[in-house]
Amino acid sequence: MAAGSTLSRRYVWLQLGGWGLTCVLFCSIALVYLQYSHHAITRAIVGRVLLSYGLYMSYGLLLSHLLHLGLRRWMKLPLNALLLRIVPSLLLTASLLTAALILINDRALHLTMGKIDQAIGLSLFFNNGIMLLGWIIIYALIYTARERRREESRRLAMELAAQEAQYRSLSARVNPHFLFNALNTIRALMYEDTAQADHALTRLAGLLRAGLRSEERREIPLKDELEVVTDYLQLEQMRFEQRLRVHTHIAPGAERALVPPMTVQHLVENAVKHGIERIEAGGEIVLSAQVIGAELEISVTNPVARSAQASQESTGTGLENTRQRLQLLYGTLATLELHIHQTTATVTLRLPHSPQEIQEI
Repeated sequence: MAAGSTLSRRYVWLQLGGWGLTCVLFCSIALVYLQYSHHAITRAIVGRVLLSYGLYMSYGLLLSHLLHLGLRRWMKLPLNALLLRIVPSLLLTASLLTAALILINDRALHLTMGKIDQAIGLSLFFNNGIMLLGWIIIYALIYTARERRREESRRLAMELAAQEAQYRSLSARVNPHFLFNALNTIRALMYEDTAQADHALTRLAGLLRAGLRSEERREIPLKDELEVVTDYLQLEQMRFEQRLRVHTHIAPGAERALVPPMTVQHLVENAVKHGIERIEAGGEIVLSAQVIGAELEISVTNPVARSAQASQESTGTGLENTRQRLQLLYGTLATLELHIHQTTATVTLRLPHSPQEIQEI
């Protein structure tokens, strides 16, 4: 169902309900007044009262709808310009409604119990004006509430679009320094070991493909992410050889947990850049993952070459990209902590973990 048709149907029901309740109330008052005025309440009198207020309802529906046609064009105007249009329209509508009651109900059909004189006519005009003013106020309140909801929806849509663009920008970043080193390694292998060069090109292609696919999905199984990490580490091991050693421990069930694509790869890349690359003798990177309660915990440990303070500054700067991605995806539900020891640095990532989501994979 389209939004316009829904609003039109709602408007029709509000019009019928509002004017219908008004006429029922007036009919009840009129019949009670006649009873206390010692008039005999016959079927003919009841019929005249019902017909009179039925016509009054039709006048009100028609004239208020004409008033609505103007209001929906004026509501976005400044207050002064809006009042300059509403006040004359209100007076004109009240005059037309009163004139219809006098000319049709009283003069033409003789439905009233007596002639409507000037004093009664002025009273009708005043009452109709008050009632139409209430109608305008109710319309303005409904219009304002609806516009606020629309504005809030537009604002949220713009925020989501901005976050989506920011997330895609963050997730699509490829370290040009790593790419340059990988291509240099492949170029050197082409003259020494073509099979190894071919193997390196396959790994690099898989890593770049994973980077491009990271824009398509917000989360992937850890098992798939570890394949990307393996491609990256094998490329780096071709460059560092014996300087880079890797130990991986993935607890049962953790491989099926969901993680943002390229997140673990960025953590491992950060460990190589700020750990192995800066130590002449190299060292060992320890990657572990386990499910603890409602959280998936992933940790990456690497040796450090500088003082704890200097290492923390450089490593912390490199993790900012990952922190931003986690905040966009999970808000405060995900954490990324860096702990510096005397000779090692450990980054611990905690993500919300749902067993039901795991079963659906």
